[in-house]
Amino acid sequence: MVATARSAPSGTARVGNGLADPYVHGIVKRALVVFLVAALVVVAAAFAATPYGTWKGKLLDTKVTGAGVPPQERVPISAFPAATVVVNSASVQARFTGHTMAAHDAPDATSTCSMRFRFSSAADGWRLYKVVGRAVLVQGSASGGMPDLSPCSYAGPTGSAIRVRPVPGAKLKVEFSQFYRQSERFYAGLRGYLRR
Repeated sequence: MVATARSAPSGTARVGNGLADPYVHGIVKRALVVFLVAALVVVAAAFAATPYGTWKGKLLDTKVTGAGVPPQERVPISAFPAATVVVNSASVQARFTGHTMAAHDAPDATSTCSMRFRFSSAADGWRLYKVVGRAVLVQGSASGGMPDLSPCSYAGPTGSAIRVRPVPGAKLKVEFSQFYRQSERFYAGLRGYLRR
């Protein structure tokens, strides 16, 4: 004799695996999808709101690139070095790759420099990091020097600072000050919006 499964009469509680019921299975599946979408939205918002991670772009001097600069005095954006900025809670590591400053180098000669900054303070959505040591040439000819128009080319061993702040559109606003004094307003000589 073979046992056969019988469904429970209507109005009685179902015994066994409720997920076998297509109606219950559908409800659980939709609830799981809604939960996962909500979790992804929360994680994405938190990820976008943090400055931590690797960011790339250019830091520009708006005094020589802005719309108000006469065309004959304007420096093309392509002349500024590419920046890679790695931000964490305690420090910032910044690398800049661009054309060298040496007139004797070939027009397409490039160099890469690196700078380290240590966390100093946080206020008004900004995280401020102060320079640690000197900028280091990590690639390129020593005679060619640091990349032109980079923070490395004019940063001293003390006094320079960088500050970062997440902004809408999954971007990081970065500002560099050559001479930073805590008692004074932050003056940004170079600034830009970097992306992941």
